[in-house]
Amino acid sequence: MTEPLRFQAEWEAVDGSRGDEIRATWARFSLSVNGHPVTRVLDSRSGCFRDHVLVPLYPVTEWIVRNWWSLLHEPEVTADSSYASRHDLRFGREGYALPALNITPQGGQVLLQWRTEDYGSVSFPSSGAATVPAEAFVETLERWVEQVIGRLEARNIHNTLLQEEWAAIQRATDEERAFCIAAAQTGLNPYTATADQADTIVDVAHRLPEPWHEDFFSALTVDDLRAGADYVLSLRERLRAQPLDLGPLADLRDAVQGAAGAVGVSSPWDAGYQAAMALRRVAGIGNQPLRDDDLIAGALGMRNLPVVSAEKPPLNHWFDALAESTEPGQGGLVLAARSGKPRRFAFCRGLLELLIGGNTASTLVTAARTPRQKRNRAFAAELLAPADWLRQKDWGRVIEDESIEEAAEELGVYSEVVRRQLANHGIVDAATL
Repeated sequence: MTEPLRFQAEWEAVDGSRGDEIRATWARFSLSVNGHPVTRVLDSRSGCFRDHVLVPLYPVTEWIVRNWWSLLHEPEVTADSSYASRHDLRFGREGYALPALNITPQGGQVLLQWRTEDYGSVSFPSSGAATVPAEAFVETLERWVEQVIGRLEARNIHNTLLQEEWAAIQRATDEERAFCIAAAQTGLNPYTATADQADTIVDVAHRLPEPWHEDFFSALTVDDLRAGADYVLSLRERLRAQPLDLGPLADLRDAVQGAAGAVGVSSPWDAGYQAAMALRRVAGIGNQPLRDDDLIAGALGMRNLPVVSAEKPPLNHWFDALAESTEPGQGGLVLAARSGKPRRFAFCRGLLELLIGGNTASTLVTAARTPRQKRNRAFAAELLAPADWLRQKDWGRVIEDESIEEAAEELGVYSEVVRRQLANHGIVDAATL
């Protein structure tokens, strides 16, 4: 059976390298994902392909350990220019040839993406992407770190930064692990956080319900955590002071939960799509557009949407909704101050959390790219711009912006939602959009 992720070393003796740990860890290094050799290179000097690189393994292993908590717990971030330094294997090369391999945790899966690159006298000619189970990813990295540390110890090399950092990770208590995860989600290295940053993370983690942590910490920088926590806790108090009737949702929950958790659902966004399709089937609305609040409420069997409005959140855009069931049949959504299209999209994202969470939902809908947020974005897109409705339109050979704008107007969504649906469902070639 092919291993999802494989690191392999054949140790080599190399003289003249600087540092004992560098000399001790020279090896023919190969890395493969689902049997694909990511370390395949074309050597310009010999003109030959090979599936390994000759490098010292101490630098890249120390990089893995230094960024351990980020590699396992920091979801994709698009606005942080330092994100790649914690997730792209290139940043562990220290002048030696390593492939450009980006590592992105996605809940129970880890996304691995590699791309072509020339580096010195070698070229990495392949590109690709695959997801591997998070458990297998962690096990592979743990074995790898232990193998490299074992090599150091066999050469009587001790007290390196790699060994000290790995020992700190191994002896971390449950409370320390929780802190390290939260710090990594904000983009910090937990071992280099300042005392003020550490105090902020610990304080906010204690104040917020544990189910909120990943989606909250992943959406904010450490400097914004306290203000963000004050805001969402005030929203929860407001909702609990005026709970709304969620009784009509009971008839929809089983179908939506079953679709989202069905065997064969391979990704968060697929779960979101399936859940939206199931809701439309159970509600008996087919592909009917839900272009306004009344149509959405009617599809849910409600007279009005179960929404409490709130003031605009402080800081930059990071929050869309708080979804909570306060007791059986009661609860609702608190939406940030918006209207029209963004308000409906935010409502639909939060609606999925009420349906999935049942009578115990307590969830934040944020700008984070966690699996939960990817799932509720896909749900909202499919509920408001169903793929089958889009498939029935005659898009022609050349898709014009006007056609997309017209479709978006009919559906009551932004044109970007239509573009993403067309591309993500393979309705049209993404290159034509």
